[in-house]
Amino acid sequence: MKVNTLNFWIDLASFAVLFALAVTGLLIHYVLPPCGSCSGSGCTQENALTLWGLDRHDFGKVHFYLAVATVTLVVIHVCLHWTWVCSTVCGLFGLKASSGDRRRMYGLLFLILLIAVTIAVLYWAKTQVQ
Repeated sequence: MKVNTLNFWIDLASFAVLFALAVTGLLIHYVLPPCGSCSGSGCTQENALTLWGLDRHDFGKVHFYLAVATVTLVVIHVCLHWTWVCSTVCGLFGLKASSGDRRRMYGLLFLILLIAVTIAVLYWAKTQVQ
């Protein structure tokens, strides 16, 4: 398969999954309100609002898996454009990278930094849960 054809299908799948992610997020937020708004004295399985047989929590699970699919497709997209990513990182930070190996090294360092920041934020958030 040609690289351009593969890019097209990855980008089309990314758009479709991202669109579905947005739709489920809007459904959860606007159509299926939180349990506090259920009628009566609280939210139970019997009085929870449902849409197409799914309640808010079911749509939350669908939303989560769509988010995982989105991240996976974005990672594939970045891998297919890795040379461009590395060159752009070098250009943005004014790094001299005359060789392809050096560009890839700077791109990898940037990726490691992003992963480290993500892990740090998740760890910090976990310590803040009450």
